Amino acid sequence: MIERFECMCKAADIRCRILEESGDPFAKLVEQSRYHDLTIFGLLSVFEYDFLDDDPEY
Repeated sequence: MIERFECMCKAADIRCRILEESGDPFAKLVEQSRYHDLTIFGLLSVFEYDFLDDDPEY
């Protein structure tokens, strides 16, 4: 899917950057949304983490 996404972006002359998973997914979402118009997270990768029942800090 990532390769297909990159090819589609290239064909449409849209710059994209692919980042590998690291750290807390919610903190990464907040961090990336500050600097990018569009941030895409796969549901499977976000839900592979163990979360507490408390509300997120963000």
